[in-house]
Amino acid sequence: MSKTKELVFHRPHPSRSHMPLAVDNIEQVKIARLLGVILSGNLNFDEHDTFVLSICSQRLYLIKLLRSQGIPESKLHVIFVALIISKFVYALSAWGGLAF
Repeated sequence: MSKTKELVFHRPHPSRSHMPLAVDNIEQVKIARLLGVILSGNLNFDEHDTFVLSICSQRLYLIKLLRSQGIPESKLHVIFVALIISKFVYALSAWGGLAF
């Protein structure tokens, strides 16, 4: 029960601001992380986008360091696909259409 969270999905601008009451001993949250995807109650994926961009920025810095060490471009491409592209396409079918 301590790990259980309640996330209520609603329209971005509901006409009524009625939020159901949380069940006893279950915390109600506005944002939750499920299998690496950050969900919010209004199905806005800004938090997820920010998180993915932050991770990819760190990984791009790593690739820059590897490039400065003389790693061949072909190997850098493999590393780029493994570290960057994989992060963008993970669960893309779930959140990609709603991100724009």
